[in-house]
Amino acid sequence: MKAVRHRYIYSRPLNTLFMSDTEPMIPIVCETCGTETRVPLSTLEESLRKHNSSRHDGEAVAEVAPEVADELASMVAEDLGLLDE
Repeated sequence: MKAVRHRYIYSRPLNTLFMSDTEPMIPIVCETCGTETRVPLSTLEESLRKHNSSRHDGEAVAEVAPEVADELASMVAEDLGLLDE
């Protein structure tokens, strides 16, 4: 069995900071509107699409919080073995 390592963002484990009772909650930011919210992972794509369509003529302005996007990308790359030498 593989050992579980905790990921930290904002000095808290990623899995405890962004979890609802059933799934991860992903922070979305829109610097143009000055808004920030968290949405369930299952609605992330649709939430971004709706915001950007209604507020920014479809331009991809709102996005997953950059620090979270970077951490998630690193986790996925590690899990897929892309960082192995």
